[in-house]
Amino acid sequence: MKNIVCFFSVILLYATSLSGQEQATVINMISTPNGIYADLNNMDFGNKSYVVLRKEIQQAEYQPVLQHDPVRSAKELAKRINDLLFYMPDSSPLSDSTVNMLWSYWHNQETQIEFVTAPAPHLKLYVGLAFLDTSVELGKSYDYIIENEDGDRYSGSVVHRLDTIDFAAMRSFDVDPGEGYPELRFRSSTANGAPSFELYRKASGGFDDFEKIHTTKGMVLNEMQDSVIYFTQDTTVLQSVRYDYFIRGKDLMGNLGIASDTVSLQVGGNRNVNAGFNINTTAVDRGIRITWDSLDQRYALQNILIYKSADYDTSYALLATLPVTDTEFIDYDVIGGGNYYYQLLIQGESNMSFASARTSGLYQGVVNLVPPHYVRGEIIDDKPQLSWMHQDSLNVAGYYVYRAVGRNGELQQVSNMIPYEKDSVTTFLDSTATDAGEVIYYGITAVSKTQSLSPMSELIAISIPEHKDRRVSAPDQLQVIWMDKNTVSITWRDMDRWEGSIDRYNIYRKPKDSAEFSEEPLATVGINEYVDTLRAKDRYDYAVQSVSIHKNQSALSTPIHIERIPEKLLPPLKVRVMENKGKVYLTWDGSEAPIQKYHIYRVVNTDSPVLYKTLEGNLTAIEDTDIKQGNNYLYYVACVDQDEMESDWSEEVIYSP
Repeated sequence: MKNIVCFFSVILLYATSLSGQEQATVINMISTPNGIYADLNNMDFGNKSYVVLRKEIQQAEYQPVLQHDPVRSAKELAKRINDLLFYMPDSSPLSDSTVNMLWSYWHNQETQIEFVTAPAPHLKLYVGLAFLDTSVELGKSYDYIIENEDGDRYSGSVVHRLDTIDFAAMRSFDVDPGEGYPELRFRSSTANGAPSFELYRKASGGFDDFEKIHTTKGMVLNEMQDSVIYFTQDTTVLQSVRYDYFIRGKDLMGNLGIASDTVSLQVGGNRNVNAGFNINTTAVDRGIRITWDSLDQRYALQNILIYKSADYDTSYALLATLPVTDTEFIDYDVIGGGNYYYQLLIQGESNMSFASARTSGLYQGVVNLVPPHYVRGEIIDDKPQLSWMHQDSLNVAGYYVYRAVGRNGELQQVSNMIPYEKDSVTTFLDSTATDAGEVIYYGITAVSKTQSLSPMSELIAISIPEHKDRRVSAPDQLQVIWMDKNTVSITWRDMDRWEGSIDRYNIYRKPKDSAEFSEEPLATVGINEYVDTLRAKDRYDYAVQSVSIHKNQSALSTPIHIERIPEKLLPPLKVRVMENKGKVYLTWDGSEAPIQKYHIYRVVNTDSPVLYKTLEGNLTAIEDTDIKQGNNYLYYVACVDQDEMESDWSEEVIYSP
């Protein structure tokens, strides 16, 4: 029983005592936001029926407002719990196992008495040891009589008003704007501390009233066990908006206490912003690269600011403003041989981080070169040969040649440095290229006398002719995706990416019952996808053939079968049976879909369903002329389309003459 009391967040009731007229039972009553709660404090009320009578002070007659009957089963207890759900604050549905546990305690004579002494209002409402009168009005006085089945009567008077509960004072001690959502913590003494609380919020500076916010919240005792910590995280805020907050204690009846102090914060704003860390510099082509560790507090940050100076101590100026996701920046505004100093500042919503440690960077005078031009390619003795020119005779020392096999290959250096020859065409024969049939891409960079590189030249594509008897691989991994009810997409592995030199694909199609594909393709596509449109009941086999850039063809792929299955009609809606002047009619709603006819199925008693009648598609009613007294009739209706496809049966309707 103690476990149950803990489960319902035990709290002592703040109550007004009323004395019974005929027995020593003391009835505690308290006003709540949902009505007047009465704790009857007597086991007889749980085990016997009773009625609650009420009248206003100025009225002469009592009127019944409530009647209670004892709980007889776990199922009845579960129903009563659901009926009373949400009349108490912070309530929620109970699992079947919890309901069964409650019933076992209530049904046991030894533990039943503990329901009277347990200070848990939820429990007492469930078993009738308390009642809640929800039909009262604030400010009015009421007289009550509670009479049980033995004729015992209890009476009293109460004024329905919502008093502010005098909980221990609640004070804020931790206000954190958070990275994404603000977090608030309040503290009060455990002596007379509130067992629950509500959070109130409004936008700062406005004229709107505070509103109750439903968000994440909880409670915990501190390590000394002398304070209650109330904490909440507001997940409904908007970034960069300033809000005011306070909380109010709440008892298990929903009555509120005095408000806490009001706190103000800007979402994501005033949190301490960490400085940039691990700043490094590296000299690169045409500039200095600055790198740093990625930032953690991205939700609370705005920008990364980079400052630069040629002097370590003074004259730092803003170099760049970057998004908080960046981790590097290249400074191109440098002079060869110059030494520069950099530091980072991180900008939050309304404040800045401390400046990072200053880091120096030395630029070594890299020369800016233009890429080679007039790049040409040809096949010489089955090997690719390149030729190009460059105009900068003062700074160019030579060239590097890069090669990539296939459209998605990675460019890799394939030459040593080729010396620069003034006023002449430079050539390079790639003797290591052996990929016959593949498309090979070449690019060239110029190398300065300080070993810096120019941008890559434009890429040129060269293909070494393949042998005529070279077999191209057939496409595989064919897949089908229906884009809508009429359109189908057929995809396969990208053979050009897999083995290169593929120029196009031939698509072949044949009816399901045909033995062979036609010699001519249905279509030719340049990518690994083909989209086709199918009509109702179309059934086709598809195959795909690869064609290389040298006109070599692969075998057909393994065929894939595609069949368009017609969609079923929906069954008729609102099927109903009625009797009029001794005749029995079956009717249903019509449909905008093209319906050819209706099938009416009938079941007599326990017989199997049989097709009773067939109607034209424009009719939605039928008279059953074969009705006999004493039989039970079940009816179902199904739609049939022009392709003789029948829908699912409608919901059954029953007629018993």
